Amino acid sequence: MDVIKVEELANLSDSYYKSAFATFKNSLKNDNKVETVSTLRSKLVPLLPPPSEPLRILSVGAGTGDFDYLLLQEIFLPHTKLIQYDALEPSAELHAMFEKRLAEFPVQGVRLFKTTYGDFASSGDRSSYDVILFIHSMYYLPVDTIPSAMESLLPSSGGTVVVMLDSASGHIPLHKALGMEEGPHTRCLNHVLEPIKEAGNSKLDSNLKYFEVFHMPQWLDVEECFTDGSQVGLDLLSFAVNRDLRVASRAVLEEIRSQAKLHLGLEEIGGRRHWWTPEGLALISNSSAAATTHVDRSAFPNSFSNITELGTSDRKRTSVTTCSRSMYEVMDVVITKDDGC
Repeated sequence: MDVIKVEELANLSDSYYKSAFATFKNSLKNDNKVETVSTLRSKLVPLLPPPSEPLRILSVGAGTGDFDYLLLQEIFLPHTKLIQYDALEPSAELHAMFEKRLAEFPVQGVRLFKTTYGDFASSGDRSSYDVILFIHSMYYLPVDTIPSAMESLLPSSGGTVVVMLDSASGHIPLHKALGMEEGPHTRCLNHVLEPIKEAGNSKLDSNLKYFEVFHMPQWLDVEECFTDGSQVGLDLLSFAVNRDLRVASRAVLEEIRSQAKLHLGLEEIGGRRHWWTPEGLALISNSSAAATTHVDRSAFPNSFSNITELGTSDRKRTSVTTCSRSMYEVMDVVITKDDGC
């Protein structure tokens, strides 16, 4: 049987992406928000400027502002009220939703820009920032964005980049099986950290003081993907392949379902099929405050085999800690069991 050219279907529109992403979030067995906030509270706050000084934050690809408001409430505003928070969102629809939220629940110091990161970073009137947030936005940006941002947007006194992205992309085997080129959601955390490793002896390399990565388990209920007529299933499959499957033929849908069964690494939980889609959280800092931050050197890996737990059958939570001198070992994390990275 010839491979069906799914890539010939239309990409997701902004409005359908928003709807499909909402379905994705609602289908998660766990969303890691509590653990993410707890981790950032204990690890990021010590790297921030003192509460008596202004805190400048850039959020890249802020979407509707859900996560931005969560971090403002739980992390940044409890630390200081002297905040400049610049949020970038190029999508007109998502920008409008954030704008509406900001009008209903104003936060002093928050500014919203309808622009791409590239245009913003190249503008002459941009500021420098103490914290740059890439919360699930690195799917759509050049892979070398992080070292570039650290060199051009962090102040000379130091700052921190926070990256949140899939730890492993189960989309990759599915895309390959369908004859598709790798799309936005086939990129995972290790891909976007690799350019930092390749920076070699650059200014970034010599100034890097702190590097920490956390991998958090996450399960997606995909049982509806295999149910005829299910809008939830259609949304999830569309999100997985980054194509609008609402107009796809039955033959195309059946082929995608067949390949998904083979390549998504499904496991049964409570009688329903779930897809393993772990999240990764990285903190990368050249802040002078990092010099006084405790780093557990016992967690440093001696070989790649020490950090493959995410791909094992018991799906353990893995936390890897390192700093500049040892970071290159950690960034070669291998995720096993066909997780894609």
